[in-house]
Amino acid sequence: MTTALYELEDETTSLEYLVEAAQAGDRDAFGELATRFEPMVYATAVRRLGNHSEAQELCQEVLVKAMQKLEQLKVPAAFGGWLRSITVRMAINRQVTGFQMPGLEIPEFKAKAIQMAKAGIYDLRIHHDQVVLPVLFKHWKIDQLTDLSEEAKEAREGVMNYLAMLDATATMYEEKRAAAASS
Repeated sequence: MTTALYELEDETTSLEYLVEAAQAGDRDAFGELATRFEPMVYATAVRRLGNHSEAQELCQEVLVKAMQKLEQLKVPAAFGGWLRSITVRMAINRQVTGFQMPGLEIPEFKAKAIQMAKAGIYDLRIHHDQVVLPVLFKHWKIDQLTDLSEEAKEAREGVMNYLAMLDATATMYEEKRAAAASS
């Protein structure tokens, strides 16, 4: 049985050492990093998502993603901030792209949702302007995130593309309602 070098030290094993060992393929070192940082990842996820079970699920996804992308981290001492940025990006992506209308499980919901939208009860423009945009730009400050990896930049671009699609769809429904009202 071999003992990893970091196990010979106490709780003060340096972050840099663990990151470098994990980057060299030491799964036990990465396990120690995950143990140390999981509470921070979970706290960030639950604050962003507002749901404990989703935060737990995201926490696992973030740790897997971090393990896969660890070689991209150039400054081992920055591991905590790097992991937090992964968590924030993945939470934003989950919230924006995973949105579903409440009640989706109701039988015939799609037909009823279309009726609600046509009647102006649910307004995609209001959802876009007063819900999604404030969350992304005022609360999460997605446009102010810096030092992003290429993957993070792609994720932000994906969110921006989704916003553009949502805006275009809202405009289309506004035009259809205006045309129906004028006829």
